[in-house]
Amino acid sequence: MHCGSKAPIEKSSPCDYSDEAKRVGLDEFLRKVKTKYYKMNPNNAVHDPDSTPTTIRQDFSPYNAHPDAIRTRTDAARALYSEANDLDNNAVSTKMKPREIKAIAQVKHFLQSNFGAPYDENYYAGDWMLGPNKFCWQPICSVGSDLKAHFTYKKWGIRPKTVDDVNFVIDHLQRLKDSLMQYIENVKYGVQAGFVRPVEDCQDGLYSIQRAYMKVSQQGPWGVLNESYTKEMLDPKWLAELQKDASEAWEREHKESVRTSINEALVEYVGKPLDSLLNYLEFNHSQYCVPSNISSGLATLPLSYIYKNGNNTGIRTTGKLPSGEPLSGKEAYTMILPYFTTNQMSPDDVYSLGEKMLGQLYPRAVEMAKKLTGKQNEAQAVDEFKRSLQNQSMFFNEEKIPENETNKDAFAKCTSMEQAKIYCPNRYKAMLTWFDFVNNAMSDLAPKTNHMFHFTGNRQSTPNCPIQLVANFNPGTGYQSYSASDKECTKAGQYRLPFYLNEMGPRYNAISVAAHEARPGHQTQVTDFNYPKDL
Repeated sequence: MHCGSKAPIEKSSPCDYSDEAKRVGLDEFLRKVKTKYYKMNPNNAVHDPDSTPTTIRQDFSPYNAHPDAIRTRTDAARALYSEANDLDNNAVSTKMKPREIKAIAQVKHFLQSNFGAPYDENYYAGDWMLGPNKFCWQPICSVGSDLKAHFTYKKWGIRPKTVDDVNFVIDHLQRLKDSLMQYIENVKYGVQAGFVRPVEDCQDGLYSIQRAYMKVSQQGPWGVLNESYTKEMLDPKWLAELQKDASEAWEREHKESVRTSINEALVEYVGKPLDSLLNYLEFNHSQYCVPSNISSGLATLPLSYIYKNGNNTGIRTTGKLPSGEPLSGKEAYTMILPYFTTNQMSPDDVYSLGEKMLGQLYPRAVEMAKKLTGKQNEAQAVDEFKRSLQNQSMFFNEEKIPENETNKDAFAKCTSMEQAKIYCPNRYKAMLTWFDFVNNAMSDLAPKTNHMFHFTGNRQSTPNCPIQLVANFNPGTGYQSYSASDKECTKAGQYRLPFYLNEMGPRYNAISVAAHEARPGHQTQVTDFNYPKDL
């Protein structure tokens, strides 16, 4: 499809479909995609904009990690992607509105990446058997959030009122247990198939999923009752509408209160399987993660042999999916890549572009090094420039961070700023300095984009949400990141700084990274995307 819309829109509302969009069935197709998405992903039922409390209860089911379920979701997305391409090829873009052209591009990208899920949701890629990655960008890392979103005392939430309702909740917690235990089996299958991460990636993935289920990680199965995602289920308000006769009938039959039964179900069907998963990853699966000189990424997968504790066991792997298709790490990477490029560049194309940009940018960096150091010899200038970048003054910690704030004991103790103030005082002090520096940088940057947007009035084009700086206490995270607010700005967008860097910072990229993460970067990009206006 070629853009450049010439469609007359003066005779129709901005929200009406053009005649061309109606001809190719764009409206029906978008509805079809939406319906299929929520059917394939019932753990997201609450997010359907057309949902009601009744439909949420009817449709909700926890995330299903069984391979056949993953395959069903993949095949559904692929079939719709084929339909989207046919629709795109049949449409005359010059007769369509810009938003319609945009919608087609977006839905194709959404379907190409398995309903907008780049990791673990493409059955044929096989990455669903690798275990959690360092981002924990996988459905298994969000099952707690799914519970929180659906079992809530908010007006749309699933709340027990009758005995059947209580059984419904417990049954769905049992389904979650089944999925969590299946995830362990998926990872075990990955070992047999030769799809295993390198040691470093396994460790980072473990850190990430431990942070996702922090209380269970620290306290065991009963820690689930202290997790944020069960907070509302444990609040008396959640059971406030439970009928008295239902409560009494439950106690007569089960010899305990509904509250006790719910708590026990949370421990038995959520806490225990989560604890089993975390322990399996840490103490069992970690033995099969390979040294990075054997495999450092997807390109070398599947491995030909199973490795244990860094040694080749001599046991050959299957190299196949459960349904018999051959696995290929290179193909998996090719399948994942379009989610991040939003174009049709192949891995080789991306590599070639990197080589091209290196050839253009490295000479400029060398000239900069010569200018700043005053040395004309390239090797000497580059060496001195590197040393200046590594000088302690370039970081927010005035001195080297002591070992007792960098080891596993620190990782366990320093999981919040309150705890860090006590157990990691040097990192805590450096983080506050970093916060101040970045806040000042954002204050300097914000006015530079004010003229580009309408923040108030009838022409408002972007929400004016605040940004909160927070520390990211995941030891496997070395990058800065952003978490969006919503279009109503009910909470601040979060700009996250990694707490466990060897050196806190650096200072020299703080302004450019702040621009990337906040305004005019992700804060503008993501909040504006969540704030559509049909103009």
